[in-house]
Amino acid sequence: MRKPGNRSQGNGTEGFTLIEMLVSVTLIALIALCVWGVMRITIASWKRGTDSIDTNQQHRATLDLMQKEVASMSPLLPPIDPQTGMGQYPIFVGSDSGMQFLSPCALHFQDIPGMAFVEYDVVSGSDGTYSLVEKETPYLGGDPTQAEVFGEGDEPTFTIFDHLLGASFEYFDPGTTEIAPQWVSDWSGLDYMSLPSALRITISEQEAASAIKTRQIVIPISSKVNNMQLGLINPSGNRGRNPNAGNPRTGR
Repeated sequence: MRKPGNRSQGNGTEGFTLIEMLVSVTLIALIALCVWGVMRITIASWKRGTDSIDTNQQHRATLDLMQKEVASMSPLLPPIDPQTGMGQYPIFVGSDSGMQFLSPCALHFQDIPGMAFVEYDVVSGSDGTYSLVEKETPYLGGDPTQAEVFGEGDEPTFTIFDHLLGASFEYFDPGTTEIAPQWVSDWSGLDYMSLPSALRITISEQEAASAIKTRQIVIPISSKVNNMQLGLINPSGNRGRNPNAGNPRTGR
């Protein structure tokens, strides 16, 4: 006969108490929350890495096209103007904020398969940053640097770099037997009667943790001007431009 107060053992009818269920559910919820937090951080890091890789690849591809365009700069000479005697100088104008030149390798080569007149410019944005942009149009002859070829919104603009803190251009002067080679901030084909030997672009951009990264892009220019024919006499009786007149190297 079973004594009163004794509980049966091993009948399998006992379950979890309410407190045990609450503790189990709480632990499972905490573990799931931790796992979700780790997964969210991992997914965000993966997305940032993928975006950074895509951006770097786009910048590298754009920079390769830009280097090809600049390195292929054409030393084409405009014809002599019979009225002024001007001509027979390379079409190139450069300052510390941009440059204009001719190139047979346009960035939009599908639209401009031949010679293109190209302009690089540093423009400011509404947020206080700067962008390095490029414009190009088919070359139709003459010297387009002497006129306003690109109007506001007339030609498509291609952004090379954006959200920059600053950007500047410099041009390498190989010098002469009397003047040492140097980098200059302004270059005119009309004054130098030649193209610069290289281009240097300095850009500054904001990195993480408020760090400022400055890098330089140096592009050699192998094109050389020849057969200048500066001694030709035009019908108006004026002689072609004297290569030493106003030359910044000679100061005359």
